[in-house]
Amino acid sequence: MFSLRWLKNLLLALHTNYGTFSFSEYLLIINILPYRSHEVFSFFYKRTPGQTPAEDLKAMCIELSREWYNKNKESRCRSLTAIHILNKAQKGTITRNMVEPVARISGATVLKQLKTLNLSLDDVRPNGSKDKIKAAYRKEALKTHPDVGGDGEQFKIVVEAYQELIEWLKHPHFIISRGVPGKWSYDGGSFKWRAPL
Repeated sequence: MFSLRWLKNLLLALHTNYGTFSFSEYLLIINILPYRSHEVFSFFYKRTPGQTPAEDLKAMCIELSREWYNKNKESRCRSLTAIHILNKAQKGTITRNMVEPVARISGATVLKQLKTLNLSLDDVRPNGSKDKIKAAYRKEALKTHPDVGGDGEQFKIVVEAYQELIEWLKHPHFIISRGVPGKWSYDGGSFKWRAPL
């Protein structure tokens, strides 16, 4: 997180709307989508063997920050300096929608119960979800009820899942997570990093 804070300062200087950071065994990858731009700028840095991604990120931030400082000292214009740094990046390697955060909705405490009844979160979000839960319960109850040769313990789990879902429907609670799948993401509007989805 400390190294991401260093990178955040650089992203602020580059007028970043959205950005992502990811790494592999061999590369650090930073993608930047500046404000008022439709083009994504990508920086690729080779990893140093034996160093952690955080150490490599810190070294990369220091290198780019020095370049930014020296160019800004020469030009005395932050916008020109930002353009100079962005021109060192590769363009067109990824599209804008790969940098912009997406929302992922999850049920706060009912994922296990949904799985027990073979339901998805989308099944309980729209109106009429109570009927879907009842139908899924009946289907699973017919499979697991001891009177039809099912497992009694599994039937108890199905009944508990049904009861908990019906109770949860009275005051449904969803968690909305924003971010980019598989990458750390930066949102220039909130000045925050988000963990990968």
